[in-house]
Amino acid sequence: MSSSAYIARPYAKAAFHNAREHNDLERWSHVLNYLAAVVRNDKVAGWITDPRVEDKALLNALNDICGDLLIERYENFLKLLVSKKRAQYLPEIARLYDRLRLRYESTLDAHIKSFSPLSLEQQRELSSALEKRFGKKVNCFFEEDKSILGGFIVYAGEDNVIDASVKGKIRRLAQDLIRE
Repeated sequence: MSSSAYIARPYAKAAFHNAREHNDLERWSHVLNYLAAVVRNDKVAGWITDPRVEDKALLNALNDICGDLLIERYENFLKLLVSKKRAQYLPEIARLYDRLRLRYESTLDAHIKSFSPLSLEQQRELSSALEKRFGKKVNCFFEEDKSILGGFIVYAGEDNVIDASVKGKIRRLAQDLIRE
């Protein structure tokens, strides 16, 4: 586990607990991802890491950027991150929060790379097959990748890979030939 994940995990869990308590999972996800995008901005990232910028000034700047997005519980969460010098971890907090939310909602994200664009019918069939295989609702994201030479590769969740690409088949065939 990376050090940023180690630091971000308790904050992601706290946000998730609050979101479940207030039946607010989607809104928390939106707010955290928005804040993550804000702190990725070079200028904002500079403020966050600049020891000369006082917490109150940083918090005021972030509140100004976010406008009406931050109701009290989100603002309190942001205050905590700023006071603990953890605002720079918002991208990792958002990522871990979304992972907790997906697990809780029994959904799985699948990123599918295919050599050529899949038709809507092929996308539906693949999505249905993945839902059957994993026993969960699957959110599929499709992209074209000519480097795989044909077929497709599915990256589902954190550590599931289904390689049905021509490039993958060639690599496995070469490994089998080397072993013999």
